[in-house]
Amino acid sequence: MTTPGTGQHGPYDPWQIVSIVASASSNFHFDHWSGDTSEIANINLYDTTVTMKDTYSIQANFTPDFPVITINVGTTYSVTYPVVTINVGTTYSPTYPVVTINVNTDFY
Repeated sequence: MTTPGTGQHGPYDPWQIVSIVASASSNFHFDHWSGDTSEIANINLYDTTVTMKDTYSIQANFTPDFPVITINVGTTYSVTYPVVTINVGTTYSPTYPVVTINVNTDFY
């Protein structure tokens, strides 16, 4: 969170309107606010306000810009966002998203 920053803030006057702004790291985008959200003007906007009527604990939630795919040994997966087929032993060079698969063969 960029404004007012991480940690405890205040004191605020009762009914004071306080701006909150979430800033995403690279490869992520803001998703929603969670926690004590009853007085947040819009939990789906990264730049919104809170009406101070009490003490609140609020978290900014972020989502990766592309899907994170976890592949477990012995499991079959079907990826539909976007439609991508990856065959073992081939090289795939998509423009979006970038899919990286690392295989640890130490246990074989």
